[in-house]
Amino acid sequence: MNLLLCNDDGYKAPGINALASALRASGHEVYIVAPVTERSGASASFSMQRKTALLKVSEKIIALDANPVNCIIAGCKGLFPGVQFDAVLSGINRGPNIGTDVVYSGTCGAARQASIYGYPSIALSITETGKIYWKEEDDRLKYGPLADFTAKNLEKLIALCKKFRHLEEEGGASYFININAPSADSFKGARFAVLSHSLYGDTVEVVKENDGSLYAVCHSGESPRYVGEGRTDWSLVNDGYVAVSVLSTESQVNPHYCDGEF
Repeated sequence: MNLLLCNDDGYKAPGINALASALRASGHEVYIVAPVTERSGASASFSMQRKTALLKVSEKIIALDANPVNCIIAGCKGLFPGVQFDAVLSGINRGPNIGTDVVYSGTCGAARQASIYGYPSIALSITETGKIYWKEEDDRLKYGPLADFTAKNLEKLIALCKKFRHLEEEGGASYFININAPSADSFKGARFAVLSHSLYGDTVEVVKENDGSLYAVCHSGESPRYVGEGRTDWSLVNDGYVAVSVLSTESQVNPHYCDGEF
């Protein structure tokens, strides 16, 4: 298969390179369009009608000075003329994209954009219990096992993106897949998961500079709390499983409010 890879950690990040290596070893053609530097938390933000610096690393690897969604737009819409992609994978992200994280995640934003274009799309992230963020220099996460899991189960994962449409048809996919896994040498298995709810502990600090100007600085908590009932993505990952969530590509209307007058 022809596969397009993206992430929000940058094209040099170990996660996307571990994933690319595993997919190539399974016989797939791998193309990469990813940010030059980290763009975590970019969600679905993008820019149009602006020049974007492009670094051609190789014939199949391109880095853009842009957010993940821009990378997907560029990769799907013309950076590789004549290449028809069979699926798009985003990640492997350094840190979790669990629960409410999917709203803010550049990793998930990239997968969602590809899904809108009609591609089967998969977002991938790993985490270490008790730690949410990693600096590149102290990254000790084990990306290999999730990369191998993805390569082994790729066809099954693509099949989960049901009702996706081909590129030449109008409209996009109905679902994309969000996968979270623990940083471990092996997993207990893989299970479907509902999204937990993330409690971030956000605060704001007002800073006054020497010239009297004021600034607001938003801070997140040291470690988010994930809550929820049933088989949540957080509880599964915490128990050593790969959590597989099938997410709607576009926001869905509550079925109780589809008819009648307001």
